[in-house]
Amino acid sequence: MEIGESRWVSVQKRTVDSEVRRLGLNPVLAKIGAQSHEPGVIEGMKATLERRPVVMALIGEPGLAIVRRRMEELGYESFRILRQRLERPPWPQGPETMVLFATPEQVRNVPMIAGAIRSPGRSRR
Repeated sequence: MEIGESRWVSVQKRTVDSEVRRLGLNPVLAKIGAQSHEPGVIEGMKATLERRPVVMALIGEPGLAIVRRRMEELGYESFRILRQRLERPPWPQGPETMVLFATPEQVRNVPMIAGAIRSPGRSRR
């Protein structure tokens, strides 16, 4: 195949939960990169999310609202990832937002998370 040529390739679709089970993993961090399919990924990792990993994802609208609502239902808080800080909602609308999802316990007990949280519009002095 030459550079610039393309062809269709069949791939088998698997859920995060099935791969975590198959490989015997116990993830503490999950990074989702699903090109606008994040809501489906979240649905396919419910059992993994019960283990409470921290989750990061770059999400665009309208998926962001769907994923935030679902993650909140599962006991997670959401934070926009900015340079050197995490910001609680509400956030300005944008094409894509890098988001960190963490449980209240992780927010309290993980210094890297707790020390980075800011309210919208406030900076550290």
